[in-house]
Amino acid sequence: MGDWFQQMVVRLLAAMFCCLPRSWHLAMGPRIGHLATVFARQRTRVTTRNFEWCFPNYSTAQRKKLLDAYHDSLGLAIFDNLVGWFWSTEDIKKHIPHRLVGFDAFREAQKKSDQGILLLGKHSQHMELDGRFIGMHFDTFPVQRGGGYSKFVNALIAYGRGKMASQIFPKSSSREFVKTLRAGQTLVYFPDQDYGLKHATETTFFGVPCVFTTAPYRLHKLSNCLVYFYDSYYEDGVLVISIQQLHLPTTDADAFTHAMGRCIEEKVAMHPAEYLWGHKRFKSTKGAKAYA
Repeated sequence: MGDWFQQMVVRLLAAMFCCLPRSWHLAMGPRIGHLATVFARQRTRVTTRNFEWCFPNYSTAQRKKLLDAYHDSLGLAIFDNLVGWFWSTEDIKKHIPHRLVGFDAFREAQKKSDQGILLLGKHSQHMELDGRFIGMHFDTFPVQRGGGYSKFVNALIAYGRGKMASQIFPKSSSREFVKTLRAGQTLVYFPDQDYGLKHATETTFFGVPCVFTTAPYRLHKLSNCLVYFYDSYYEDGVLVISIQQLHLPTTDADAFTHAMGRCIEEKVAMHPAEYLWGHKRFKSTKGAKAYA
């Protein structure tokens, strides 16, 4: 009963928040984002450490500028992700300036190919809104990381993401992933975070030793699926979502995963302030204590 009541209150407050005009989102977002330095100090510490490792040639002033831009993006992303969860499709199309690149070609690939499609993505700060745009145009089956959340938070996430797809798989449902791809469906997977040393290959991210999961390679080998990547970023106030096919080497897991990592790094480097740097990306190679 307690969780149900909390969920109802949060949904109501979020819905009220979303009723604010888009111009208020743009004005309030950066201010709210900078409150993270006060109320989310651990996340800010993790972000700062990641910047130090990934941008070693930046001066202190340059890293401070990047951190400020990151918090600007973080604040707007709070509104963006609530919009992705609570706004109607019509309101999103009308009030969120956007440009979709490669969507027609991707739709044709879905129609013409008997192969399934593994659609990879990166953890942008506004990934919930990105996912809503994908779900508005394509029938997909996203993979969601499991564990680490309370029942209340999991229920809230399920409610929001339920608008993106008819079914969302937990990360442990590997057999369902293969079945989905073999059936010619599209599976959405985010391989860019540190999921541990098991089923992973060592490579680098911005020149820093790290691990990437080999799950995409294994899914490709087991299903013979096509591999695509979708990127998202803001350009002059317009949200751009771009889908492109990847032709990764399939000789072995290391070659495939290394090339995948380079693709993700390239996309992040173009708009670094919009990436989710609050994750302990190098915990498996540097150790969790390195973030203390």
